[in-house]
Amino acid sequence: MAGFGFGMGFRIAHAHKPNLRTAETPLIAPGAGWTGVAGSGFSSTPADLARTTAKPAMRLLVLPNLTFSDELLVGVYAGANNGGSLYANMGLSHVTVHYEGASHDITAPGFATFNDANGNPVTYYGWWIKLQKPVGVSGEARVYFEAVPANPAMQHRVIGPYSFFPRDVFPATGTLHDYELEIAPTPAEIAGQRYKSFTNALNYLRTESLSVTVWNPRLTCTEGGTIDLTASSNAAAIKGWVTVEASQPITFAKSDGVRDTDATFRPRLASFLFRGANITFDTSNVTQFYTELNERAAFDGVKITNSRGRTALWRKGVPNMNRWVRESSYFTECVLENIRDICANTQLARGCSLTGILNDPFQDALCVVGNTIDTVNNDPCAVDVPALTVQYVGAGASATLELTGTSDASSRTFTAKVGGSSVGTFTVQNSLAAFNANTNYTVQNVVDWLNGLSGWSATVLDNSRRAAALSTLGNQGATFAATDVKTAPVTLATHFGLHSDWYGNNVGGTGENVIVADNKGINLRTQNIFIAASSPAPKDFIFANNALDNRFDNPTGEIDNANHFSQLSAAAHSHVVVVHNSMPSQGMMLRADLGYNPDAYCLVANNSFRSLAWFGTPDANLVISNNHLHVGQSAPSGSTGTTAGGDHTSLYADAPSGDFTPAGALATNKKPATLKFDISQKKRGTVAPAGAAI
Repeated sequence: MAGFGFGMGFRIAHAHKPNLRTAETPLIAPGAGWTGVAGSGFSSTPADLARTTAKPAMRLLVLPNLTFSDELLVGVYAGANNGGSLYANMGLSHVTVHYEGASHDITAPGFATFNDANGNPVTYYGWWIKLQKPVGVSGEARVYFEAVPANPAMQHRVIGPYSFFPRDVFPATGTLHDYELEIAPTPAEIAGQRYKSFTNALNYLRTESLSVTVWNPRLTCTEGGTIDLTASSNAAAIKGWVTVEASQPITFAKSDGVRDTDATFRPRLASFLFRGANITFDTSNVTQFYTELNERAAFDGVKITNSRGRTALWRKGVPNMNRWVRESSYFTECVLENIRDICANTQLARGCSLTGILNDPFQDALCVVGNTIDTVNNDPCAVDVPALTVQYVGAGASATLELTGTSDASSRTFTAKVGGSSVGTFTVQNSLAAFNANTNYTVQNVVDWLNGLSGWSATVLDNSRRAAALSTLGNQGATFAATDVKTAPVTLATHFGLHSDWYGNNVGGTGENVIVADNKGINLRTQNIFIAASSPAPKDFIFANNALDNRFDNPTGEIDNANHFSQLSAAAHSHVVVVHNSMPSQGMMLRADLGYNPDAYCLVANNSFRSLAWFGTPDANLVISNNHLHVGQSAPSGSTGTTAGGDHTSLYADAPSGDFTPAGALATNKKPATLKFDISQKKRGTVAPAGAAI
């Protein structure tokens, strides 16, 4: 069997057949009407109807836009609450695959094992099928997936269309790549074959795309070293992916001294797929991978890191970003370390290893499956660093200093007053222009202003962090009201006010159809699950089999992790399912006092939490069943099957090291299971311990 595409660990030719742990994976070929033109096989295309009630959650587990010459394994993770359980068939009747006029019902989920981009076998749970290429027809084919719930009162969910490319090899290259370009700085360039720089190769492909359809080019770096990733031409699109591989270790990086708009990887050719462990991205001088044309970037088995460490400052502040890829991103089996917000807003984070993450690793991500995480916290960026002292020593009877604006805001204003009257204001900024001007950016700039006021005295204690992060001690960088600086000196500290959510959704972020399953995390100082957006309100979210251990030791000035709670909050929730999760040292708050309003499809079941409690008036719609809490905790109002006993030290074999095997009261208090398989892919009996593992 030859010619598998990318993103599932398959080589472009002569790939090994995937080893499936379940029954033989079904096959589906396009309908007879497919001519090679996208959509030509459909007499009518499947439609996802407007949502009027709960739908299953369903997300693609593979990369779209893959090219293959024989068969291609594709799959989705999908499930729904069926009367308080997902044990039977993940709460679904079946998943129907629609492939250019042909349809096939996958009747049960199962496990698929295949080699990743670096030849390592990986296994994932989902609804799997193999697409076939018909003999004699090549081109672009569209695929839809339809999740049919077991509960007929729920709606179907249809996702797609996803493009895939069943193709014969291209005669010019003898491969499934229409262009095979080498990048090597040493030898002479050969037009259309070899280029000294990435820029030259990308500009060539862009020129080609203006006159012919570019389908699936591959760029292979054959000499090791450091490469800048940019192009001078305007952006252009292609059909599939621009696949980038390396036969020798390479690092994509920017030189020291770049700032803001210069500090992006911006290749200006849409849809890149970087593949294999020989590729490293060093983000120490880069704020973002800049995609355009509403296109995407995929990272398959590569390493993304910051050689300066996760807390390295950027213009005396934390890196100015809320996602590493500007638009649509995919991360499969990558090594991700020392970086901020790496998988935020991603389409798919699958099987990655994350270490030393700053801020929010999976904010507003759509599908987060099978990842391992070690260390997510914001210290020392979120601790007080004493930066200056100030006192008024003049003749006035009183003096105060105040500051408006949130921590590290783009603009904040100090106001100095003597005897209640303003004697001066000073606005600090965190922009590139302010950094370059060096007049209203640094702590030294603030001290110089204060010392220029009659009767005021200020001293710099630390000038390493920008003044936009200043505040009074213990105030986490926030605004402060008029503070007495006459009676005694006052110390101001810098604090960037970061607060980590392992998974959270924000206003204007992800509102519907989210899968977060089978992930393991240790050494976390995070709010693990924070579902709080009111616009759009959360609909059809599944959190299943996640095991997340939080640390209790905290540096001075950091928010006390022992007081962190996960929260379901602030909105009308519809079909938000939280089942079989283990959080040895964190509780779950049901925030009716902040607007949490669940519908009858919402479910909180079979979890192992430190605590589980309502705040505000309990809502009888929410089904709360078979959870296990720490000793001394009470069952929340409206719950059934709640047990309590033990604590984070006794309920697991060794959670801080990543072993979430139940022990003590968690192991003995077995309950009707809600999911058939645990985080380690072991089958649960119909009765099993609460939490992610058995």
